[in-house]
Amino acid sequence: MRIFEAKSFVECFRAASAYVLHSARRKSDMNEIQDIILKVSFSDEDAEELARFVEKVSSDDRFRFGLEKATRAYVREVDSITKPSYIGRLKDYCFIKPGSNDFAGIAQFDVLQRVVAETPQASNLVLAVHHPSDIEDGFRPGYVPCLSFIDVKYRHGSLSVKFFFRSCDFQEVLLYDLYFCIKIFEKIEAIFKENEKVVIEDRCAIFYFSRAFFYKRRSHLLQGVLDMADVG
Repeated sequence: MRIFEAKSFVECFRAASAYVLHSARRKSDMNEIQDIILKVSFSDEDAEELARFVEKVSSDDRFRFGLEKATRAYVREVDSITKPSYIGRLKDYCFIKPGSNDFAGIAQFDVLQRVVAETPQASNLVLAVHHPSDIEDGFRPGYVPCLSFIDVKYRHGSLSVKFFFRSCDFQEVLLYDLYFCIKIFEKIEAIFKENEKVVIEDRCAIFYFSRAFFYKRRSHLLQGVLDMADVG
């Protein structure tokens, strides 16, 4: 397990990506490594720096495909045949309760809002993206959501949101995963701020990647993003 900790998303992205680029081992047509953690205690300025870097990278045609893939998962609210909508499931998770004929989706942000209004320090605040049927439903391995679930903890003025990924393409998608997950973080933070008793003094985003990979034949693209991060 390797942990990268910083107060800047770009700095953390650069350090973790360089490590994966040089340390991942070959598996089939890709290089991969397991158990990578990014921990970022951030301010509004840090989030804005990430947004500027994302805009800079996505303006290059070489890296636009990754943005398109991430947009399908984090922005579009309906599933496609290649990937479920992460944000769609967070807003309306399709799950049938045992012993019930209730087919209504579960609005997970609304559930979070109700619990936080009464018990902001609850220890069971989890948002699910993965569905057990995904493995059988997907005609390709990539169909199963890379982002599996989100755990939320508020303690002593600190809001910690942990994003758990079963897998992540560090070459094309990691940067956009960070960007869109911070959008989710901000939505969660806004829910906590609705409770007048909640005072958020610091924020921490933690990303656990069970598997990080990149395609060996396109490793130059990952190096290209790192070069842009070095330029600033």
